[in-house]
Amino acid sequence: MPDWKHEIRRRLAELKLDPAREAEIVEELAQHLEDRYAELRSSGATQESAHLSVLAELNESELLARLRRVERLVKIDADVLGANRRNNMVEDLRQDLRYGIRMLRNNSGFTLIAVLTLALGIGVNTAIFTMFNLWFRPLPVKDPATVVNLGWLERGQSERSNFPYPDYVYFREHAQVFSGLIASTWDWALVLGSQDATEETRKVFGQFVSDNFFSALGVNTVLGRSFTPDESSTPGQHPVVILSYDFWQGRFGGDSNILGRTLRLNGQTFVVVGVTERGFGGLTFGPHALDIWLPLTMTTRLFPQDEDWFTTRASKWVRVSGRLNPGRTLEDARAEMTVLFSQLARAYPEMDPNDRVRVLPGSMFGEVEWASMGIILTATTMVLLIACANVVNLLLARAMARRKEIGIRLASRIPISWVLAAQRRCVRSGARPAGWPGPWR
Repeated sequence: MPDWKHEIRRRLAELKLDPAREAEIVEELAQHLEDRYAELRSSGATQESAHLSVLAELNESELLARLRRVERLVKIDADVLGANRRNNMVEDLRQDLRYGIRMLRNNSGFTLIAVLTLALGIGVNTAIFTMFNLWFRPLPVKDPATVVNLGWLERGQSERSNFPYPDYVYFREHAQVFSGLIASTWDWALVLGSQDATEETRKVFGQFVSDNFFSALGVNTVLGRSFTPDESSTPGQHPVVILSYDFWQGRFGGDSNILGRTLRLNGQTFVVVGVTERGFGGLTFGPHALDIWLPLTMTTRLFPQDEDWFTTRASKWVRVSGRLNPGRTLEDARAEMTVLFSQLARAYPEMDPNDRVRVLPGSMFGEVEWASMGIILTATTMVLLIACANVVNLLLARAMARRKEIGIRLASRIPISWVLAAQRRCVRSGARPAGWPGPWR
């Protein structure tokens, strides 16, 4: 039997094929030539004539010409599939992006549904985790881990309420576990400017606080001072105000002569006595930072009431927070506040004996339990997983609709060994593939 492989390698040398690819083609062509040689010998041809006939099929005008065309297509497909990706990463990425954008543009309905589904899942999770970040972020005060919030939990209620002012005074005078107890109100929207339209008005957000608010929290002032005990002793008698750093910079351009200037708040005149340090926005978790702080006693000046909020126990309007003494824990504070609250219940029979006081870390906003947090986190995770599953289903449906296209693309990348094997079967059976270019035998 003639050695066909040596002759095939000599003819293929000019194609400069990859060694692995060349070995595959040599093996396939050698097998094809051996079959063709055996066929000619069985038909009565001599060894010399059969050998010359088989060699004639290796001339460049037929078989090798077809091989060049096939290898050219294989090289193009290899480039598209990423065989040379290391050398053409940027070009491949550009082609993939163009193809992806074209497919998304041609299927606008599919693109819109997929984007909306992912946007819903990502948006819900982002909102929930943002809310958790507000709940648990450290307070902008000195040693925030020692700051706690107190709340009145009424029977049958799940939300904490505030305290009457006399109860705050009682806790402040008798509590031993705290280095300081502070009182404040919820954020108030106030009108800055005159009411006679001679000055531009704007809304500012303020809070009424006790005189030890800044000192207990360890917040310093860059200008002026904080409130004094005298300014919280007599309701409505000391109209002073402290500005936040951001409000001072934004409204007054950081004017160093701001101390002693007057502001009109809800038509009342207040004197600026201080500016807080940068970054302090108060003990608030709302969508806005606080602009100003006023003494707690100024509530009677800006909001006249029918009853005296500072003497009656009927109005629960004071938020109470405190800082633990060094070495004291949250459990110590809960135990002491339970005792003090029970003393108030005995002193005032109108109090419900089933009410109790809650002490929570200062970074937590509201009544947030770990079990509830786990449920919320699980629910948001499921929302994201459902959104991803819906997009996967859309992609699967899209792939099913493209089965014919994918089949054609795969068929265009059939290896040459398959083509040659099919050619040998057709030779044996005497058939000729439809559409085959050039002479068949």
